[in-house]
Amino acid sequence: MLVGKHVAQRAHAKGYGVIKIGEQPFFDLETWQPPRGDPGKHLRWCLNKAARAGVHIRPFATTDRHGVEDTVAAWLDGRPPVDSFLRTSPLTLAEEKRLFVAHTDRVEAVVACSPAVDGWLLEDLVRRPDAPMGATEALVIATLKQLAESGAAHAWLDVAPLRGFQSQLDSRSRLLMLAASPAVRAFDKRYGFRNLTTYLDKYHPTSWTPRYVALKPALPRVSTIRALTTLL
Repeated sequence: MLVGKHVAQRAHAKGYGVIKIGEQPFFDLETWQPPRGDPGKHLRWCLNKAARAGVHIRPFATTDRHGVEDTVAAWLDGRPPVDSFLRTSPLTLAEEKRLFVAHTDRVEAVVACSPAVDGWLLEDLVRRPDAPMGATEALVIATLKQLAESGAAHAWLDVAPLRGFQSQLDSRSRLLMLAASPAVRAFDKRYGFRNLTTYLDKYHPTSWTPRYVALKPALPRVSTIRALTTLL
């Protein structure tokens, strides 16, 4: 389970090891607006490309299920199998979520929104590999606006793993991350986490929230991290 900085500090004080694993973009929906001027230039270009391609955004309907399943299958095709927090399953517990789709004459992209404190977590943002340029950007912007219009106060996008991981609360974690640097590089090469950070930055979130895991025993052995590297 991922925890925020306050909980991580309390866990650290009680003898737990805490490792910062990334940061999560946070949106205060009462004040957030899409970026304007130069900061929003690339985002506007993406939105214009999507509009010219005929991309429209709508809430998920039961008739979209097959299209969403096809979109997820196309997105996963050729990717390494994942059975962790990185796995994708937008239709799991769909009755408890709000889903939105970007479509032309087919479903091009989907995002699942799970309830969170005073808001929603936008997760499982998936697109077809050949979806029109800007489809996911149009989907995220429209979803944030619709959530705000429905009275939601806050929204989060998925965690950007490894963002700011050099900044650790626990001195033991700083040493561990140095020892684990080959694993960190391998993860980034395989999953493109730095590219994900660049992608999320374009929405100009209100802030970035650090996320941690708390461990007891305090920290895994360095040998465990080295063994993990050989599996990546």
